[in-house]
Amino acid sequence: MNRQLFGAIFLVAGTCIGAGMLALPVATSGAGFFLSVLLLIVVWLLMSFTGLLVVEASLRLPEGTSFISMSEQTLGPIGKTVTWFCFILLLYSLLAAYFAGGGAVVHAVEELYLRRPVQSWMSYVPWLIVFSIIVYFGITVTDLLNRFLVLGLVGTFVALVLTTVPHVHLHLLTGFHHKYLLATLPILFASFGYHVILPSLRTYLKSHVRHLKTAVVGGGAVALLMYFVWSVIVFGLIPTSGPNGLIAILHAGYPTAQIVSALAAFTQNFWIVSIARFFIFFAIASSFLGVSLGLFDLLADGLKIKKDEKGRGILAVLTFLPPFLFALFFPTGFVLALSYAGVLVAILHGILPALMAWRGRYSQKLQSPYVVWGGRWALIFVMLCSLVVIFSQLKFHA
Repeated sequence: MNRQLFGAIFLVAGTCIGAGMLALPVATSGAGFFLSVLLLIVVWLLMSFTGLLVVEASLRLPEGTSFISMSEQTLGPIGKTVTWFCFILLLYSLLAAYFAGGGAVVHAVEELYLRRPVQSWMSYVPWLIVFSIIVYFGITVTDLLNRFLVLGLVGTFVALVLTTVPHVHLHLLTGFHHKYLLATLPILFASFGYHVILPSLRTYLKSHVRHLKTAVVGGGAVALLMYFVWSVIVFGLIPTSGPNGLIAILHAGYPTAQIVSALAAFTQNFWIVSIARFFIFFAIASSFLGVSLGLFDLLADGLKIKKDEKGRGILAVLTFLPPFLFALFFPTGFVLALSYAGVLVAILHGILPALMAWRGRYSQKLQSPYVVWGGRWALIFVMLCSLVVIFSQLKFHA
């Protein structure tokens, strides 16, 4: 495996796995372990399929283009406008959330070492400066840093597993509740949201079809494996129901902090809290990198900004300054937008790739060096599943 392919797999995995992974079993606790794992596998397969559809659509256009040109080519001005709106709303909201989450980590470290209160905005600035510089220099530099972050992510995850697995009780994995099945779908869809970086990876991998397919399937599989192992740990340690159970944690709010505290209490190993903080840092940083890289290239494509020295500076400002300001001055705004993340992900990572494939293949007869198997029925199935996710989001999470 060459280094670029290795890095591409890490970029896909790192973009998927955010700090919310620790609370993923809490969010899916209503369905129980077996249904949660079954849905994880189904959603991974579905999102791998739509990721490959994005690769197919991207390969019809020159390297350096992104979703804006892809949607304009196949869906016209209306499709382009909807794509613009949904991506900007989703990606700016995600980056604002990463500023807030990453800032909280930095804030705790600053107060620990400075031994005095620190204003919250000062904790956002290191993220703004460091990641602006990294993304400014492009995907090669971004890939190098991301490899370090994902290795840190995997290392801290292994440490979490080793400290908790001796306490797992397999009999706790037996329950399931099908009536909560639909409610878990939007959360699981959002947990495999890496599609925005695929046009960037296409350029990075020099349009090598086999490498692109490997990055999509392999990167998602890394995330799937970590989600599965973590589900075994959490469901096997903490009862689903009861006053201290997973459903109670879900309704108590702040599930990530609550699940870490619960694991420490159940295992009587309070090193878990420290390990989890490092995991959260690496998870936020790797997701931040992937999303910001995708947005950087999306803006370059949509606004037709050349990636020369001046253009990269403009793109860095447009990528990082708006979410930085949103996180500072309109925190409730991006939280509200993220409450509908399932709808946006279903549109952008489900319906949009299927529609672009349908129009490109069957209406416009466009040629691509790679066509995903499945035909019309597979595209219809993807769109129906995406509509179910949107319905579930609006019914259970709105």
